[in-house]
Amino acid sequence: MPQLEVVGGVWSATPTPFANDLQLDTLAVKQLVDHHLRLGVNGLFLAGTCGEGAWMTDRQKRALVQTVVKHAKGKMLIAVQVTDNSVARILDNI
Repeated sequence: MPQLEVVGGVWSATPTPFANDLQLDTLAVKQLVDHHLRLGVNGLFLAGTCGEGAWMTDRQKRALVQTVVKHAKGKMLIAVQVTDNSVARILDNI
């Protein structure tokens, strides 16, 4: 189990940036990560805490998480929304 000091600190419930064609804006995602790192944010809540998670495809969520994890290079923790109205889908999301 993680230590409180590891998961504590400042976290951001950040929105997911999309391009005009409604695809994930990966450049904006990387800029968002850089911005939060400059601010000293300890972790990001992705894909849902601002409401967009329910509207994203599984492919978009995977791309978002992969982009953030790769770009953050272990410098911050990541939490991803996995809730759904089905236990089976929640387990799949995990």
